[in-house]
Amino acid sequence: MSTLIVYYSYTNNNRILATHLQQQLDADLTEVIPKRKRFKLSILFDLLFKRRPKIQPIKEQWSSYDQIFFIAPVWDMQIAHPMKTLLDQLKDENLPRFSFATLCSGRQGQQKSLEQQLQQHLGKPAEQVFQLEINELLPPEQKGKVQYTSTYRIDAQRIHAFDDQLTQLIESITSTDKHQKHADA
Repeated sequence: MSTLIVYYSYTNNNRILATHLQQQLDADLTEVIPKRKRFKLSILFDLLFKRRPKIQPIKEQWSSYDQIFFIAPVWDMQIAHPMKTLLDQLKDENLPRFSFATLCSGRQGQQKSLEQQLQQHLGKPAEQVFQLEINELLPPEQKGKVQYTSTYRIDAQRIHAFDDQLTQLIESITSTDKHQKHADA
């Protein structure tokens, strides 16, 4: 199964997730890069005014992959706007199966919101929407508090705390792939 991982990361948390998943899947990796440097204030304005930042072109042969993983942060229950810019550009592409993963704080109702956003931007549902919650790594007195979840920085060692969840994700994707190949035969 040929896999492409496309990621955007403001703090490097989701970059670490993307490279970790890339190693496990032996996948190709592409970064979404905004044309202008992002700041907290520009992110706030994007959220308030529903702006889409311009991104550098990505020249991929999307249909040459069996599976695409989009990985990006989630801000206030919204997929990060640089990734949304890309998703809007891809709406008319003949995309293969795709999934979305994020390393985020996690909020009540966020899963359904992410599924709806992906359907809206790409015109078809994601195979999987997977959230790895920073709250799981925090001490009890810091869980659920924005000042801790938004400033938490994961490293290449701490990402292994999510290995069981990532294994489940990979197994669900590969079992779907095997089932689909069997149905096509």
